[in-house]
Amino acid sequence: MAYLLKIIPTGKFGPRGEKYDIEFCGELIASGHAPECAACRELQKQGFTGMAYFTRGGAPYGWDFKMKIERAAGLTVSEGLHNGPRFTKWAPNPFIAKSEGLEQAA
Repeated sequence: MAYLLKIIPTGKFGPRGEKYDIEFCGELIASGHAPECAACRELQKQGFTGMAYFTRGGAPYGWDFKMKIERAAGLTVSEGLHNGPRFTKWAPNPFIAKSEGLEQAA
């Protein structure tokens, strides 16, 4: 299956530039500086598989880029001081997991 997700600039700027929201079927599913992989994780969590097509509007073919949901769900965008943005392996933030009570019981 293929799913169309809309990228919306929020107008809010942080230390890394513009922040974006991603909507799927009119519902906000991800937000941040590069939320595309997070949106794929949310889709995967809801049971969706296949291709995610991202649009910012105005693209001549209806979408700007696409990602396979299963692959993108395991990635995140990393950017350092000496290199540009690149995809790297994603892992949940251990501090957030602890605060939400998601840590594994020993």
